[in-house]
Amino acid sequence: MDLGTRPIRTAGRGSGSVEVTLPAGLRPLVGLPCRILLHDGAQPDIVVRPDLSGARTAFARLWRLACQALLTCPAPAWPCDHFSFALQPFWHGAALPGLAWQDGLALAAGAATAASTARCAAACAHIAADEHDIAAALAPDFAAACGFLLAGERLFPQWHEGCDLAASALCADPAWRPGDAWRRHPDWREEALWQALRPGLAAITSVFARWSRPGSDHPALQAAWRRGRSVELTQG
Repeated sequence: MDLGTRPIRTAGRGSGSVEVTLPAGLRPLVGLPCRILLHDGAQPDIVVRPDLSGARTAFARLWRLACQALLTCPAPAWPCDHFSFALQPFWHGAALPGLAWQDGLALAAGAATAASTARCAAACAHIAADEHDIAAALAPDFAAACGFLLAGERLFPQWHEGCDLAASALCADPAWRPGDAWRRHPDWREEALWQALRPGLAAITSVFARWSRPGSDHPALQAAWRRGRSVELTQG
């Protein structure tokens, strides 16, 4: 990724401080210790490598808490290689579920919002879907519904279909209360948050496991949702 050209300058004579103005997109890295590497030679490179160990630790801890809520059993070791990573939040689609370092740093700093926590929890749910016999094709929508339950909002446009179908199937279920657990326990480190989410997660899991069986009504529901969405866009 080419972030453009920035001048190197000093903060003052004798201070020893050298500064580079970085793009605003790197603001989440402010205050983070970085290792500076110089690759010498005919075309020298200066590499700034941030210390993301705190974010990695936070991801592993959230993985454990989310899996305990989803699987109701001790979580396996954090499968780091099963995720894709980027600096800022992104939608991963059917590929490897994505984690954003920006969210991980917020988790580590105790500054995580419902949105940042839900994005990470949704990525964990995507990985855990296979343990519940949820079809791989439905794993992204399952993850979206789990994230919606936590955040109380659809954080990516691509979440709409899965969340709407889950909501229609669970509208009469008292466990389906998106955002309620976070409002009562707004800290991802609290066991109480994950305990409060457990009934809703179990309900979502049951629905998507049923939809994963041969002959389920999911394709018909999906087609009806897309027809309705097409009408909305046409009339809008």
